[in-house]
Order: sequence, then structure tokens, then C-alpha cells
Amino acid sequence: MKSISVLTSTMNRADYLERVYLSLLNQNFNDFEWIIGDDGSTDSTIKILKKLKKNAPFDIKIVSASVRIGKATIDNKMIEMSEGKYIIFCDSDDWLEPNALFKFYESTKKFPNENTIGCFALQKNNLFDKEYFRDNIPNPIKLIDLFYKEKPSQDLVIMARSEYLKRNKFFECDFLIPEGYYWLLLENEKFVLINEFLQNTEYLSDENISFSKTVSYSRGKAYSILFSYNKIKFSFKTIDKYRYLLTFIRFSIHGEIVNEIFNKKFNILTKLSLMLLFPIGYLYAMSDHFRFKVIKTHKEYEKARDVVSFEYL
Repeated sequence: MKSISVLTSTMNRADYLERVYLSLLNQNFNDFEWIIGDDGSTDSTIKILKKLKKNAPFDIKIVSASVRIGKATIDNKMIEMSEGKYIIFCDSDDWLEPNALFKFYESTKKFPNENTIGCFALQKNNLFDKEYFRDNIPNPIKLIDLFYKEKPSQDLVIMARSEYLKRNKFFECDFLIPEGYYWLLLENEKFVLINEFLQNTEYLSDENISFSKTVSYSRGKAYSILFSYNKIKFSFKTIDKYRYLLTFIRFSIHGEIVNEIFNKKFNILTKLSLMLLFPIGYLYAMSDHFRFKVIKTHKEYEKARDVVSFEYL
């Protein structure tokens, strides 16, 4: 059993994989494995991964989908394959600082009586200024308090015990479901904070979905809101709450899961708010539709799910 499994999902980003590999090669910690999930790439991804695997001084595992099946499914496949005590996600446009894995693993030993299940560190990116955790932030801290009370604007990278992630898989309903809901499954678990930048990411890489002007992955986004709303509503101001619910209606319509809008898990006040907001949300969704902004990715996902096969290399 390895101490850490580093998980990298990728699709048509062959030119970025060597950077991830080199960042792992430069670690001052060697008790890890690298697992790559290829989401039906049509470029030279597999050729490059085979070359890296042949020459690597550490274990590399590869799972490759025959067609694009989406990040949620690929992440689940990698989680299933992992043999590390802990898991770190390091996507294909991310790379680690040379001492990152050592600092992550050593930090798990800092609070032996606190029953922590992982660590958070800061992540550099090419769009935002650096920001550190405040000096008197609680450490260790519950995940929900970190995300919705401290509300860090700086991106974070997480390492968590694999046993927890294996029990809490990504919900497979679209090519993508936002990770925010996923971490809320561990809302009351404690994490150690590392007030350093241990991972880098480059937004605006090829195939990056974060800055698209289209309305895509609507079913995944709607389910993310559905799963997370009751956990995080305490952090909303009233106007933000209504905006959040309008977004839920909009994505539910685009994702063709209108029946979930009045889900039984919502309390009566939330259901009343949804009833009052539904006409506005419907008009909003129709505006997207008539401006040709909507991509029904869940339809493509359902077709792919029926034909996909996986190769393990």
C-alpha cells in the first residue's frame, strides 16, 4: 500500500502531461503512485502516457475510456484503482511544488488526537493574486466551516483519506458535476490547514471548461445544488439565496430534471420560494434556449454511457 495516490484526469491535453510527470519526478517523497484517467482523448495522450510509464521510477496506472464519458466517471474509476492511504487530485493543467507530497503527508501527523482525515493547502493560479489563510484560523477545522464561514477566495488543493472517498463517489449524471457538493459529503470531518502554496494550476488551458459562455453540464450543476443547498444555505444572504434557487431552476430545466425542483428534501419555505421563482427561472431558461447558449451535455453523456468501455494499462 502506498502512502499517497495522485489522481490526474485528462482529455486531449497531451501537451500538459509531461509537466505533471516532471513535478512528480521532482518530489522529495517517493511513497506514492500516479493514476491517470484518460477521458476518451483523440490526441497523442495514450502514446505519451505509455512512454512516461515505461521510464518512470514510480508506479503509474492508466485507465482509458473508449469515448468521452466525463470527469465524474473518470474520477470514480481512478478512486476505485487507488491503493494509497490518501488521495490528491492533480488535474492535467495542475502541477505540484517539489516538496508538496512530503509536506502533505507530514501534516497528517500534526494533530494525532484530532481524528483529522486529510489536509488543505493553497493553490497558485495564473489569474488571481496570492492570498494566505488568516493567522488565527482554527486548525484543524471542519470542512464546512472552512468553505462557508472562512470563505477563502484563494483556490485550495485537498488530500483526503482514500477510504472516505471510496465511500463517497461522484454522482454520475452528466460529463461533469461540480466538486463543491462532493466535498460537502465530508462536511463535518476535520482537515489540517497548510498555509503554503503546494500546487499550481493554469486556467485557460486548452479544453478548460471554467470560462465557457455556453450553458453546459446543466444536469450535473442542478444535482450539485440539490445535494448541497440544505448544507450551505446558512451562509447565504436573502438575495443570494434567491439567485441560487433561480440557478437551480434554470439548470434543472436545461438538464431535464424538472421533477427535482420541488424535491422532498427541501423544507416548506424553500418549496414555496421555488414555486414563486419558477416563472422567472423558466423565462431565464427559455432566454438561454432561444439565444442558442444551451448544450445538452447530459444527452451526450447518456449515449456515451451505453457504449463506453475501459482499458487498463
